[in-house]
Amino acid sequence: WAPYWKLMTPDELQQLSRHPWATIGGHGVLHRSFLGMDSAIARREIEESRAWLENTISQPVQEWAWPYGVARPAHYSLPQACGFRHHWMCELPANVSPESIHQTGGFPRLTVHPYISTYNQMAVLAKGRYPL
Repeated sequence: WAPYWKLMTPDELQQLSRHPWATIGGHGVLHRSFLGMDSAIARREIEESRAWLENTISQPVQEWAWPYGVARPAHYSLPQACGFRHHWMCELPANVSPESIHQTGGFPRLTVHPYISTYNQMAVLAKGRYPL
């Protein structure tokens, strides 16, 4: 478990940020779920994450991925308000349309997890979403 959860060092982040195929994005300061978070705390978490990353890699950070892949609809506009171009989420609530997410710069994402079998990862990728 330890190697999977090991954080990158600032030097490793700087090195990765210079690679042409890599994009460094915000993901929160404490990797907390945004589902129970009020908007003021959520905004501060997003702003602090972006500021730390930009200070560390000396480049603009323009992408945001929600921790655990989800957020409250009230938070969907926060990443753009904090200077991010896009935000990425794994699952949309049933009552939220993909069009409304796109209006706030949102896009779907899938995650790759080392403790989910290759077979199940491929099934998710082929389907384009996680099972509901």
